[in-house]
Amino acid sequence: MAEFVRFMERSNRSVDAKVGTVHPLALAAMQQTGEIVSQQKGRGSQRFLQGGLSAPMTVTWEITAACNIACIHSFIYPGIWQVLERCTMRELVMCISTNGTLITAERARRLKQFAPLYFQVSLDGGIPQTNDSIRGKGVFDRAIRGLEFLAAENHSLTVNSVLTRHSFYELDLLYEIAASYNAKLRVTRLRPSGRGQDVWADLHPTQEQYSEFTDWLMNRPDVLTADSFFHLNAFGTTLAGLDICGAATATCCICPEGEVYPCAFFQAPEFEAGNLHELSFREIWQNSLLFDYYRKMGGGACSGCGQYNVCHGGCPATKWFVHQKLSIKDPECVLI
Repeated sequence: MAEFVRFMERSNRSVDAKVGTVHPLALAAMQQTGEIVSQQKGRGSQRFLQGGLSAPMTVTWEITAACNIACIHSFIYPGIWQVLERCTMRELVMCISTNGTLITAERARRLKQFAPLYFQVSLDGGIPQTNDSIRGKGVFDRAIRGLEFLAAENHSLTVNSVLTRHSFYELDLLYEIAASYNAKLRVTRLRPSGRGQDVWADLHPTQEQYSEFTDWLMNRPDVLTADSFFHLNAFGTTLAGLDICGAATATCCICPEGEVYPCAFFQAPEFEAGNLHELSFREIWQNSLLFDYYRKMGGGACSGCGQYNVCHGGCPATKWFVHQKLSIKDPECVLI
């Protein structure tokens, strides 16, 4: 029987948010958004996600903060095999998000023992110059090699690409690359968290690009987006998927030292809901005071907008990391 997976020892931090406390900055920001629309009056996904599900549909678990490349916006963990074994024993459906550069033919074969197992390989451009300007010299070719090894073993594959104002022009190339490896293309939104804060102004798409991207998505219903671009519903054409943020209601993020956050893009110390060194995941998900307030946030400045029922104010993480507020419009609001 495999040993229990253990989280990294937690480093000393100035913020120690527990299940029954909320950081003053986070509390004030959430309270300033007003009260959420009642479930009876809510529309779309809001009717189902309000108040949070009894358990998340997906959990992002960042098992390590280490990486062998240095992306300007953001498979090196030695215990990955133990994690996969334990998750398989628990019959969990797993998806590994990787840059693909450390995938070898032998590792691709070894990974076949774990099922169901899906792979998401990151490419942030359809050509080496665009991708490598973000992810580092030579990363594009090494990622493609990793895709080849995984495809040779018939793994279920997705090519994940963060949409930037430069990669926008290579969407068709990325679509073709994914198809050539029998993979789906998944396009995700750039968020100004982590290193993304430093390059946000230079890389986030323009409003004109978002308009064209909406049309591009409508013509390619097989492209995956999760809930990344629900703010584009305000253009007037409803995209497939959630029309509201699923953070803390349908999903959350676990970090290497056991911290639990609303989502993978909202890793601000003020918004830590609890720590798995101190509390069980069930306790944090069901009883965290931070999550409770987060699930009850109102529309803030967006509540009077005629398109609020189709985009619900956009991404809270983007608002926080750009302006340190949650009551404002999404900085990429298409109606501004």
